[in-house]
Amino acid sequence: MQFRVSRTSVKDESILIAKLRRIEKLPEPGAVRTRLLSLDEEDDLVQNPGRRLLNGKSWHDPVMENSVLNSTEIWSFINPTDDSHPIHLHLARFRIGGRRKIENLAYLSRRSCDSRALRFRPIPTKLAGRTRCAHPGMMTRIIARFEGYTGRYVRHCHILEVLPPK
Repeated sequence: MQFRVSRTSVKDESILIAKLRRIEKLPEPGAVRTRLLSLDEEDDLVQNPGRRLLNGKSWHDPVMENSVLNSTEIWSFINPTDDSHPIHLHLARFRIGGRRKIENLAYLSRRSCDSRALRFRPIPTKLAGRTRCAHPGMMTRIIARFEGYTGRYVRHCHILEVLPPK
């Protein structure tokens, strides 16, 4: 992205809407697939920040979650890190389905967690929008509907990947 600033002014004719579009509730029973995605951090030996990964993959790795057009899926983001991760999907309707605490050490030792057997704390409707944080020590579940687009659905966290110092 590039911003170009000039000395000449431009008249802003944009209009702010009075009310945002209502976010529809997506039914969980209609989900055809459940995915577990870990938010990982690799720090160096003295805990300096290193790479930030999604399911062990960096930003440049191929997308492994290929969703089927006109299907609904449940994605559970597991965050065993010390940081909140603002994460979302592009081109898909989704809403936060709930959150629950996880035992970080237990998850990290076995790298698995059955999200279906867990009870999630619901998110208040006014907070169930499109970009939400996956908080530390929590599993954040989203319900997503993939429709109207046959390509890949980009998912990402707004914490940029930090490379270790050389």
